[in-house]
Amino acid sequence: MMMIPFDFCISPFYHHEQLKIDLNSLTEKQRFTQVPFYYDITSIKKPWESPYPYIEEIYQLWLEEEIAIRFAFKGKRKHEIASKMRISIALYIDALFWLNGQRLNNLHKIEEDILTLTYRPLNAKDRLAFIIKQHNQYHAFIQLQALMEELNKMCARIKVMKNRKNSEGL
Repeated sequence: MMMIPFDFCISPFYHHEQLKIDLNSLTEKQRFTQVPFYYDITSIKKPWESPYPYIEEIYQLWLEEEIAIRFAFKGKRKHEIASKMRISIALYIDALFWLNGQRLNNLHKIEEDILTLTYRPLNAKDRLAFIIKQHNQYHAFIQLQALMEELNKMCARIKVMKNRKNSEGL
């Protein structure tokens, strides 16, 4: 049983009445992909210390979910849209913070915290606020697509720059 801290009880991710989650039936990968902010809450692993493999995994998951979300919108399956968008938004937020070497500590002040990040897409604060509030709308999905793509490109650039810096330092 995992207790969800108050700092993470923000809609659409968690609600105040949903403070416990039973993890016994979930594999490690399912916990990562189905429990929003699992590593940030538990610190079982610390992806923010070595983010690139996790961000690459998040992006691959996104490519699969993107197709499923698109079909859910076409079929007007609102529950499926809400569920998949909720997880995808959480994974995006994790990737954004981990890319900056930071653990997500508090969703209540996420808009302020985004402004402190060194690496972030243009207007990330406003765009993410829109996506979180309107997560069931098609326009939020389109915005999330754009943010995921920008984050993936940003991650690749940063990785190349760090590799160059490390190879020059040898």
